[in-house]
Amino acid sequence: MPRNNIDPKKIVRCADPKRVRAAAGNLSPMGSPTATLLGNTQSKFDTELAADQIIHLAEGWRYLASALYAFANHSEGAATHQAYYAELRAALSLFSGHGIKINNNKNAYLNSSGKRIGFPGLTHTIVWDLWNEWVRLPAAEDLLNKNIKLTPGVTLDSLRPFLGGAVAAQALEKWGYDLLKLTDDHNARNEKSYQPYWESKPLTLMAPQKVGFIKALWDLMLPTTETELQFDAGYIKYLITKLQSELHRGDAQASEAWLKKVIADVSGDCGIEEESLSHSISQATSDFQIFEYAGAPEVEAENVISRAFFLLRIATLSAQNNFHLPNGAMSPCAKWLENWLGHAGLWRKTDGISRYDAAEDYRIAVSILAPTAPLPETIWNESNAFCAAKLSRADACLIWGASY
Repeated sequence: MPRNNIDPKKIVRCADPKRVRAAAGNLSPMGSPTATLLGNTQSKFDTELAADQIIHLAEGWRYLASALYAFANHSEGAATHQAYYAELRAALSLFSGHGIKINNNKNAYLNSSGKRIGFPGLTHTIVWDLWNEWVRLPAAEDLLNKNIKLTPGVTLDSLRPFLGGAVAAQALEKWGYDLLKLTDDHNARNEKSYQPYWESKPLTLMAPQKVGFIKALWDLMLPTTETELQFDAGYIKYLITKLQSELHRGDAQASEAWLKKVIADVSGDCGIEEESLSHSISQATSDFQIFEYAGAPEVEAENVISRAFFLLRIATLSAQNNFHLPNGAMSPCAKWLENWLGHAGLWRKTDGISRYDAAEDYRIAVSILAPTAPLPETIWNESNAFCAAKLSRADACLIWGASY
C-alpha cells in the first residue's frame, strides 16, 4: 500500500527528466565564481531542478569526504552518519535530474506537461520509498549499462548480448539497486549518531585492515582517463568474475574458454582488438572488497561508505548529461562545478594542471600511506599525515570523475 496515500511508482513514472535536461541551458551564466545558478530572478521549476541536481551532487561528495576523515580517525559512528548523508544527497541529485524535488513535506515532481505536482512526505521516508521504484526504471538501468565502460567503446551494454543478459541482471540485483537496504543504513545512522552505544561496547584499537579499506576505495576513485574511474572497469570485471564463478564452478578450463569466447564476440561487435580487451580486463582491479561491502546486508561503516561511493558515481554520471549544451558549449552546470572545485580548495583551471594530472598526488598518497601500530595515531604522524589528509578528500573525485 502506498504510504500516506502517495504512490511512489506513479511519481517516478510521471516525472519528466527530459524537461530538466533541456532547462540546464537556462541557468544563469557563471560570469564569476560568485555567480549563482538561479541568479536573482524567479526561476521556473525545471530550471530549479537542474540547479538542484548539481548542487546535491557536490554536497554528496563532501559528505563522503567527511565520512573518510572520520573513518581515518577511528570514529566509525561519525563515518556511518556522514556516509548515510552522502547516500541521501546522491539520491536527491538523481531525483532532481529525473524531475523530482524532495524538500521535507514540500515535495513536487515535474510532469510531461511542465506542471508542478506537489506531494507530501518526510525526506528520509519518501526518498527511499521513491528509490525502490526509481531503480526499476529503464533510465536507472541505462545509467549503468550505457555509461560504465571497460574501455572506450565498450560499455556494460556492449557486453550484455554476449552474456545472455546476465550483466544487466547482475548490475541491478547483485550490486544492489533492489537489494541495497538503504533504510537499514538510515537506522544504523540513527543508532551510531544518537545512541550512547559505548555503554555496552568496549573501546578498541583500529585494525590494520581499516587502512586497507581506505586504500582500496581510493584505488577505485582514481582515474583511467579524464572522465573514467578505476571503478568502471573494475566493476565490469567484478560482474564478469562473479558470473564466471556461477557458470563454471571450479572448472578453470571451462571458465577460461568462456571468457575467451566473450572477448572474441565483443571484439567482433565493437571493433576492438581481442588483445586490447583482454588487457583491459586483466589490468582492471581484482580487489573486489568494495563491491562486496556495497552489496552485503551489513551496516558497518565500510558497507555504508562503499554504498555511498556507488551512489555518488551513478549520480555523477547522471549529472554530466547537463554539462554540455546542444551547441557543444559548456553549460552553467559544468562551469558552476569548476567554480565549486576552487571554492572547495581542490582544483583551479587557471593553475594549468589538467584534471587527469590533478589525481597524481592522490595516487602517490595511496601508494605510500603505510602507518603501523598503534592506529590511528600513526596515520596522522609525519609523512603519513600528508597522505591521510589527501585521502580524506573524496570530493576530489569530481575533478576527474565527470565529463565537462
